[in-house]
Amino acid sequence: MRVKEDVDFGKDEDGEQKIARLFFTLAAKDPDEHLDNMNQLMNIFCNEDLLDALMAANTPEDILQAEKDFPPEDILA
Repeated sequence: MRVKEDVDFGKDEDGEQKIARLFFTLAAKDPDEHLDNMNQLMNIFCNEDLLDALMAANTPEDILQAEKDFPPEDILA
């Protein structure tokens, strides 16, 4: 999910402001699938072009196109 306005989570223990506009939900039927989902999410976070495209997305089609244009690479394989 992408929201247009920053969601403010306050400051961390170092005083750094924590905000977010992208949110991901994970669901799995077993621990192995959960770890695979976490790996896929890490691959998304390491792909700056994909993150930028997701931040600019306005429709579900935009999200699907971003994944095609900037496929996340499996960095932990």
